Amino acid sequence: LKEDELIVYRGQQMSESELNKLQHNEKNLISTNGFFSTTRCKDIAMGFAKTSSARTDLTPVLFEIRASTKLGKVVFADITSLSEFAREEEVLFSLGAVFQIVKFEYGNTDNMYKVHMAATDEGSKDVAKLVNRTSDSGKRMLFGELLLDMGKYTESQKYFETMREQMNSDDAEVADIYHNLGRAYGYKGDFKKALENFNRAYDLRSRTPVTSDYALPDTLNSLGVIYGEQGEYDKAKKRFNDALTMVEQHQTSDTKSKVLHIAQSHSNLGWIHFLKGEYQQALGFHQQSLNSRKQFLGDDFLLLADNYSSIGAVQHALGQFDKAMENYNIGFKIRQLNLPSDHPSIASIYQAIGAVHHESG
Repeated sequence: LKEDELIVYRGQQMSESELNKLQHNEKNLISTNGFFSTTRCKDIAMGFAKTSSARTDLTPVLFEIRASTKLGKVVFADITSLSEFAREEEVLFSLGAVFQIVKFEYGNTDNMYKVHMAATDEGSKDVAKLVNRTSDSGKRMLFGELLLDMGKYTESQKYFETMREQMNSDDAEVADIYHNLGRAYGYKGDFKKALENFNRAYDLRSRTPVTSDYALPDTLNSLGVIYGEQGEYDKAKKRFNDALTMVEQHQTSDTKSKVLHIAQSHSNLGWIHFLKGEYQQALGFHQQSLNSRKQFLGDDFLLLADNYSSIGAVQHALGQFDKAMENYNIGFKIRQLNLPSDHPSIASIYQAIGAVHHESG
């Protein structure tokens, strides 16, 4: 974004109780749960606000939002080029964005309520800590990674492809882009393209300066995941072990980052042992990973949900239904807290809980 400040709009219909809540919070801060869609075009927002509804208790509301591009914690991007409806000029704010309600008024000209808001770092959590980001990313890269973490795989793929087209081939971040394209294709189930992109990332990271001390093991872990998804368990296990060895041998004063990367390899090794039916080994690796992460991460950090659900899956396979249910539920609550309700990983853990109910009678 080239502007110092962006003015965007959002139109929606709200109930009387929702309006009262906004009015009573004038001058206060509010935060979003999930992504927050806006448009540069006021007329389009007005159209959304005035859309006819079967409900008679809803009132049209127009939000006008100012956002400085110098904000450090509020992440947003113009995704016009990624949207199926380019004319909507969509600007998307990431989860955790915080806004101050500057003014609440009724506009006689437009015959609707107007809420003037300003995006602010005040009260914002570091969005990188809300999702699977345990190291620094540039804001442009971080936004695409957030799209991935929120289950918007196609949008993320397009986002990173656009970034790649805009960069020189010798830019250090090109390898990061290929790595994230591999993730996007992997989540979409296109394992051939995922491998192509991860291999490009690995080749570049092997030959050029990297943006992270753990860039190479990260890509090795990702290659291992794709091999595992394809049923090539020995290839997967080798990548995971190679990544683990690389991290363990890395000399650093940053204990937290090292421990968390070791935990990622342990989690992946637990997964591959689970796929091979080696449940006790799987349980051991998953428990190691969970214990390591809990040293440094908050109880509601999203990565922990992966550990709890993985431990639950092993216990489920062993017929330990009560233990499995306990861990599935912990993982489910963490994901509910951090992810939009339509995220694929919420659906998958919900299905797992249902399966335990069914099998345990």
